[in-house]
Amino acid sequence: VIAKTRSRYVLTSGGVKPVLDDSGNGHSVFANALIEVLEGNQGILEGSKLFREVKSRVEIRAEELNVDQSPQYATLKHTGHEFGEFLLVNR
Repeated sequence: VIAKTRSRYVLTSGGVKPVLDDSGNGHSVFANALIEVLEGNQGILEGSKLFREVKSRVEIRAEELNVDQSPQYATLKHTGHEFGEFLLVNR
């Protein structure tokens, strides 16, 4: 049943404030965290777990750089979201 429902989520690098664009290696702090989590995934990764892992890494790195940055994860309003969770499968 869950696989037949529409899930519409958004994962962003931060809220409405500006965020770090470069962490010194050509990627943003957010992109680095996202890449690390995805590359470390060995099976099915729920969107909420992806968010928690990315958020934790971004906040730690941003604090090291003396910046306030906190990724956001939520359903997209007015897009047909019905129920369920976003799943990423490593193949």
